[in-house]
Amino acid sequence: MIREGVSAIAPGRTARGGDIVRVRQIFDALGKTVLVPEHYLDAVTGLSGSGPAFVYEFISGLMKGSSGKLPAALAHRLAVQTVIGSARTAQISGKTLDQLVTMVASPKGTTVAGLKVLAKKHLRATVAQAVQAATRRARELSKG
Repeated sequence: MIREGVSAIAPGRTARGGDIVRVRQIFDALGKTVLVPEHYLDAVTGLSGSGPAFVYEFISGLMKGSSGKLPAALAHRLAVQTVIGSARTAQISGKTLDQLVTMVASPKGTTVAGLKVLAKKHLRATVAQAVQAATRRARELSKG
């Protein structure tokens, strides 16, 4: 919708250089394009095909955490922009995600208090399991 998606293309055995260029031009009009081996396509679907819904769920959780403390429209604006800014920083900073977390998390501060809850609830593992489930389903669907 906003030309910020990512599409993966897997050239088949009969694809020629010109074919790849043309297909890439089409998909680049929608956002970014990556070339991958065909055996990656189910995992790409699980990650970047289903990933937006997982991010929307995360944004919803951010908003829910402020429910009753902030007006819904303000919470939405803050949560969405927080995710946009964080994603952009992850994209251009050259730092690892763990380094970025450390930069935000002051010892004994508010972020550390929240991170402890996320660790206790296994956020990373839960998100990883969601991507794995989506990947398995993509594989099932691709087999027909």
